[in-house]
Amino acid sequence: LAEWSNPIAMNVFPTWSMTLLNFSVGSLYLNTLLSEALWWVGTPCQVVFAWIIAVRWVTQARTLAEMTPHMFIPVVGLALVPISG
Repeated sequence: LAEWSNPIAMNVFPTWSMTLLNFSVGSLYLNTLLSEALWWVGTPCQVVFAWIIAVRWVTQARTLAEMTPHMFIPVVGLALVPISG
């Protein structure tokens, strides 16, 4: 849980739900049921992670050193939801 408290590392946590969304797209033509299941698991997880991280961005003070490209990970994950859905 130390990584979850780190303002830089916390942005990496949604990558596993983004992976589920990517696998959802990749498995669409192989197994529709699997694809839908992956999407239904990945989407709420991605939304929850993005919401929690966005609230932390707004409520906690940040330094310039903490503003890295990692901050785009939750935003890109939210863009994957309609693309994969």
